[in-house]
Amino acid sequence: MLFDAKEFEHFFTGPVLKNGLTLFERGQVMAMAVFANGTWEFSVGADFRLNLQKRGDKILSYQCSCNKKAACEHLSAVLFYFQKEVLGLVVKKNRGRILKKKTSDTSTNQSFRMLLNGVPHADLLDFIELYAAGDRAFKDSAGDYFSSNVNDKTLYYFQLRIRILVKNHPDSLNQDQLNGIYAQIKELINKTGSRKEEAINLYYLHLAVIGELPAVLNRRITGNESQLVELVYQSRKALDLFFKEGLSTTWKTAWLKTTRQLTTLHGMGMESLLFLIPRALNLLKHKYDFEDLIASVNKYKSGPRFSDQPDHLLIVKLQLAIKGVLLFKTPLPPKQQQASLEWIIAKAELDLCNQKIAKGFKQLEKGYDLVKENYPMFRLNFINYFILKAAEYDQVTLELKYLIENMLYGLHIQPKQLRRLLDLLPADARNSQLDALLNSFRNSEIPFSEEKIMTLLLTSGRLKQLTEELKKHPGKFPLLHRLMVQDLPDYTPTVFPLYADQFLQALETKKETKERENLVALTKRYLERLPEDVEAVLVSKILDLVKKSHGLSTFLNARFGGIKKRPPKLG
Repeated sequence: MLFDAKEFEHFFTGPVLKNGLTLFERGQVMAMAVFANGTWEFSVGADFRLNLQKRGDKILSYQCSCNKKAACEHLSAVLFYFQKEVLGLVVKKNRGRILKKKTSDTSTNQSFRMLLNGVPHADLLDFIELYAAGDRAFKDSAGDYFSSNVNDKTLYYFQLRIRILVKNHPDSLNQDQLNGIYAQIKELINKTGSRKEEAINLYYLHLAVIGELPAVLNRRITGNESQLVELVYQSRKALDLFFKEGLSTTWKTAWLKTTRQLTTLHGMGMESLLFLIPRALNLLKHKYDFEDLIASVNKYKSGPRFSDQPDHLLIVKLQLAIKGVLLFKTPLPPKQQQASLEWIIAKAELDLCNQKIAKGFKQLEKGYDLVKENYPMFRLNFINYFILKAAEYDQVTLELKYLIENMLYGLHIQPKQLRRLLDLLPADARNSQLDALLNSFRNSEIPFSEEKIMTLLLTSGRLKQLTEELKKHPGKFPLLHRLMVQDLPDYTPTVFPLYADQFLQALETKKETKERENLVALTKRYLERLPEDVEAVLVSKILDLVKKSHGLSTFLNARFGGIKKRPPKLG
């Protein structure tokens, strides 16, 4: 034990005590986090961080970024923070230039009061107490926010808003609940971004989104969570722009706090951690921050690993190891790890975050060669990862290369990726490139080559070639139907005659009424997802084609006739 907090004044000189009291009274002491082992993390003034471990009133250890050997004014200020109730101390809000600067914008508190208008005060306090049962840091942070309007509390404010959105939902989230959470967070993002004076708060809001939503997405979900997943992705993109433009000291602190918070979450939490860690390592200045981050990551307990993916936790640990070697001369990891795919990805991500683009992609190309040779089970996952990285850094040539790789070696062609390929190909080279891809499908032992040929012809608008392909391989209506459903909500009216013709050919091969009914039901599922006027056009083509066949005409008119005659919508 260093000393008792109740008697701390005996361990400081008079001037140091006075400076510490001034820092406290000016509101420049902020508790950033509290950990289970009794460690507190503080921001003091504009530039200093102090970590302190205590048990009850006993101060066990501390470390301040000012690196003074004697007890410093920052430690004195923190101890005044702990003894403020005993000593009757309050923050004097009218003193100090720095405090005035920080409290000049009260828009966050005004928004917070608006939020509380719709929530009974007792219920909100109950929620804070309930949440704090497993997260003492949150309780302290929320308490600090209610008693202060310092702008640095904005991250806590947005975290609380997102937690309030989900607090009344059970562990299982259905589609209506997911839609409601999405709509309210999206509205919050839009409103925050639309007010010029609060545009800076978008940074904290996006951090709150990627810090809080992974916990929501780890619940049991009975609906489609894709909108919330997309929100997390969009927030990462926005934060990457902030990172590239440069972060203030308080923004860096918030980034590191969110990074440590995510080390307790699996699933989407690990994906966000993979985004935050390489950038966080560029923000570190002090060894104790680095050691805190390592300690947090080492506590992370891996969830189930997918067999087609590299070890994401190992990637994070290797990034920490690489940075440790550069900053603090720590030992390199074992040679076996340095020969792994995870090592290559870790180095590439760090290079890309440092804007060493060519070097980073050279590493990733090396990684793909290693995957082809030694890790075939990772191949498709790695290709898709490479495509995303190439798009993120505007590496068009590489993106084209790996889009084509994915079409050659993937089980299916994804329409979204194919449209992206068509957009990237230069107009004067498009036809020759597509011909080369078609030849590759036809002349190589590529899985599902017939389906890939039809997908390529359909999406690129080569309907004449598609018709010829269907003649070579009759009975492909279910495949054509699936490709057109896959393309929704987009649709191509010029393909409708071909769809109608293939539908009728398939119907003619079915002799049993039940088989025909199943085929009609399949077609209706596609029709129902089209706009009503477009649906009527396609039904008309089917009924016009079948007029010569009396038996089929009667059968289909009984099932589709009402659609053709449906009156158009007014207005």
